Amino acid sequence: VLLLAVVAGGAWYTSPAWMNGPVSDDRLRIANALASRDVIGIVHADVARTLKIEERLTGARDADALLSADDTLDSLIAAGLDPADIDDILAASYAGPAGMHWTIAITGRIDPQAVQTWIGDRFDVERTGGDTVFFSWLDEQRCEQVPMKAARISPTSIVITDADRVDEVWARIQSGAPAEVAIDDWLGMTGHQLVTLGIMNPAGLGQAADGMAGMMLAAASQAAMPAEALYVGIAPALAPPGVVLTGGVTSDNAGFLDLVHSSGASWLDEVRSTVADQPDVLDLVDRITIEREGRMVTAGIRFDTNVDEEIETLLGGVME
Repeated sequence: VLLLAVVAGGAWYTSPAWMNGPVSDDRLRIANALASRDVIGIVHADVARTLKIEERLTGARDADALLSADDTLDSLIAAGLDPADIDDILAASYAGPAGMHWTIAITGRIDPQAVQTWIGDRFDVERTGGDTVFFSWLDEQRCEQVPMKAARISPTSIVITDADRVDEVWARIQSGAPAEVAIDDWLGMTGHQLVTLGIMNPAGLGQAADGMAGMMLAAASQAAMPAEALYVGIAPALAPPGVVLTGGVTSDNAGFLDLVHSSGASWLDEVRSTVADQPDVLDLVDRITIEREGRMVTAGIRFDTNVDEEIETLLGGVME
């Protein structure tokens, strides 16, 4: 009874952070704008909700927990840009004749001058025009300057993309342009996950990188050809506290989905028999679920707060 009372009390205290939330108008408008016809992938990070859960569980924001401290984060804080002021981060990648390009949109309470100062300190600013900063940097691997980017900054958002696309992207956001590809499934997932990645064009994965990485992604795209979209996400878990890593595939090809589901179930049975003499690994394997429902096959695994350690244990046991 005491345990039930503790769990119930914890659920009541943290429920606003754990419960599925409505997709905000800003998130919907930006997601639709980023989902143009040439999009390959789109990702959303719910920064505000991540920090809220982190603070509810630990009593304070921990820079070494869900938001890992690094040079970029440290420099943002030093410039007066607090992660707690950020609501959402959305990013999308696109295929084009000249290769891949991307757009990042950040919403929250923005200090435009602090952002411009931060960009000036870390990049090569070409010029500044009103609310837009045009900048570039040296690609150390290729020893060449990357094509010029532009950051359009307002008190509520930052949009970063290729310099020649910034007006087009900004216009789509401001006008409330509709999505040109299907993102309803992905958008719904953002309501309960902390991070949600959707590959809206699996066939275009081979264009996402050069060299060996591009070849591997091209092979993956061929294997996923019957799929309409692929999804990967991180959702919070309450009892015990932790995260659930999820993956999914949607398709109108029922035979393809049946094959994915049966192959996954067979693999899981094989892994269980392989690690039967390793209780710590078997416990993690038993947390894996594979489900087939409607047009989607989903898989998930729950990790406790020591995520890195449990992933290492799982991979070590499965790959032996």
